Amino acid sequence: MSYNPIDKKLMSKAISVAVKGIPNAFPNPVVGCVICYDNEILSTGYHKEYGSSHPEYNDLKKIKDNASGLTMYVTLEPCNHEGKTAPCQALIHPSVFG
Repeated sequence: MSYNPIDKKLMSKAISVAVKGIPNAFPNPVVGCVICYDNEILSTGYHKEYGSSHPEYNDLKKIKDNASGLTMYVTLEPCNHEGKTAPCQALIHPSVFG
């Protein structure tokens, strides 16, 4: 799979946003998320503190509209387990993971 320069730029943005979670996300990893449509950034977020909702959830909540057709760049694979928060995979694509 090849990535275009826009993919690299948006993933770099997600990484730069993720570091804002240091040190408060510990013991969880820091995670950054960027949601865009047609390469326009609609929302960015990061895991702000241990036990709080994940950035995927927060970013989708900020958008409020139908998320169909959007692209999400996340620095860590969205979780698929029930813990302090609901699984992010089910939130991102409920028809596949829910």
